[in-house]
Amino acid sequence: MSDSTTNLQLPYVMPNQAQKHVTVNEGLLKLDAMVQTAVESDSTSAQPTSPNDGDLYIFPPGKTGDDWGGMSNHAIAHYRDGAWVQITPRDGWRAFVCDAGVLKIYEPNTGWGHHADDRVAKAGDTMTGNLGVGTAPQGRLHTSGGEVYFDQAGEMFTYYRRTGAGGSNQYVANQQFCALNSDSAYKTYFKTVCQQLVHTAGSEAGFVAFESLTGGGVTSFLQYQGIEDRVSLHTGGTERLRVDAAGNLGVGTTAPGARLHVNGSARVDDSLEIVRSAGGAYLDFKDDAADDFDARVQLLSDGLSLFSGGNGSTAERVHVRATGSVRFVPLASAPAGVSAGDVYFDSTLGKLRCYDGSAWQNLF
Repeated sequence: MSDSTTNLQLPYVMPNQAQKHVTVNEGLLKLDAMVQTAVESDSTSAQPTSPNDGDLYIFPPGKTGDDWGGMSNHAIAHYRDGAWVQITPRDGWRAFVCDAGVLKIYEPNTGWGHHADDRVAKAGDTMTGNLGVGTAPQGRLHTSGGEVYFDQAGEMFTYYRRTGAGGSNQYVANQQFCALNSDSAYKTYFKTVCQQLVHTAGSEAGFVAFESLTGGGVTSFLQYQGIEDRVSLHTGGTERLRVDAAGNLGVGTTAPGARLHVNGSARVDDSLEIVRSAGGAYLDFKDDAADDFDARVQLLSDGLSLFSGGNGSTAERVHVRATGSVRFVPLASAPAGVSAGDVYFDSTLGKLRCYDGSAWQNLF
């Protein structure tokens, strides 16, 4: 037969035992410590110099003191009759920590963890501490060790709101999780919405960040800038793409000057289609962004024309008609700066002429 109880380790009064009152009193002292347990602190690491009789503490790691130093982490220290006595907790023991105002539960593998106390025991109550599920919490709600499930028959919304720090820094965001059954197809989507209520300065209107599983900080993110009403995509810590308030898309530039503005080379692996709602569609070539255009290929009503000349003063040079004929726009005299093989139509001579490398030759 054991000489103590299973759970609280209270000593039994043994047959023919002398001074039975000592054993009974030992059990009463332990019950006095463990029933409706309230410890002074679970963070005090230095052994108190003037404790009160009956004081209880939970030993934190790193504790010090002549008596405490040799006792076990997470055990309960009970000061009685002028001495400290260690009480070893069992799985599921509860203790209210007075200086923190929280109820904790002991678990052998993790120690004393936070527990939702009687202040949130029913609907309508307000929790004033941190709630940890499977962990010691580092915030108002902290879960660890598994999945978190939210069940809802219809659409589901998770809202985030900042209410402090003044009206110029208030934001609202929500996440939407929706599953729709349409045309016998099960459709699921996830949407994050960031809405800026009021903001007077800065660029932190709202963003979705993407971080590597190996950590290293956030270098890729999608950002909404409220003051300029624009959206930008960043990778490697640098802005790569921007859509401004006018609807212009910039790739490699933060100041797009057209519906599509690419700063750098571009590639099309299939076909490129140019459509203009009014007038002929055209493709311009410029030496400098400030130029009107230096050369142009334009679709006209009866074919395709090539313009050249530079800085917006270009003139039509060649016209390929829809019928298949090619027209060289007449020049009154031979052009300068030519090379062998150049061809033009001379309106003064009425001749089509070709430069042979040293002189112009009539082709007819």
